[in-house]
Amino acid sequence: MKKKILVIDDDQMFNEMLCEALKDAGYTPVGVMTLGEAREKLYNDYFHCVLLDLRLPDGNGMELVEIASAVSTVIVMSAHGDINSAVSAVKKGAFNFLEKPFDLDHALIEIKRAMSYRKLELENEELSRLTGIERKLNLVGKSTEMMKIKKTVETIAGKNVSVLIEGDSGTGKEVVANLIHRLSGRKKFVALNCSAIPENLFESELFGHEKGAFTGADTFKKGLVEEADGGTLFLDEISEMPLSLQPKLLR
Repeated sequence: MKKKILVIDDDQMFNEMLCEALKDAGYTPVGVMTLGEAREKLYNDYFHCVLLDLRLPDGNGMELVEIASAVSTVIVMSAHGDINSAVSAVKKGAFNFLEKPFDLDHALIEIKRAMSYRKLELENEELSRLTGIERKLNLVGKSTEMMKIKKTVETIAGKNVSVLIEGDSGTGKEVVANLIHRLSGRKKFVALNCSAIPENLFESELFGHEKGAFTGADTFKKGLVEEADGGTLFLDEISEMPLSLQPKLLR
């Protein structure tokens, strides 16, 4: 896919010439001549690089530097008298500036260098993000299957949904459940082994009971569902849950 470059300059002849040179170099250029047009393009499209003249008929291009540099590589184009402004733009996030008039070949080299730097920045950010997640996940393995699991855990953790974790005994279902919980930021992790609870005590364990509700109910007991409110309830071996209780859990 060709990289898109936004050219913002009110000199129509210069704008068209620069766009033509960018097109010949294999880019997809979009030329605009006002601050308003530039804002509209930036809000509605993504550009790998923005070439910005600071002096525009409807305002100061400096207003766009911080906005554009948050998502794109920005190169300021400056006439000789605007060097101080260009330096200020770099401090606000622009990658560099080109002093007008400039050699087109030099400009193309600078644009390529700027986008390569931006790509490296994004890769480093992604690596840092993944490294942080790796530390939290603490899952051993680099196989394709394990990477899919890590990605799925990361995606699910931010959503308020029920999750079914399948796998043979000993494959780490509870480990994965714990990881989803830790990444979610929820307060409490409550686990219940469904195969270890007698059927006649299942409802009491899940939903609790009042004192005297049945023989042996000497005190009030809060159920695990209530305990896990605002957190994560992990029902291990849920296939062992009595069929008569499953509709109550759904409600």
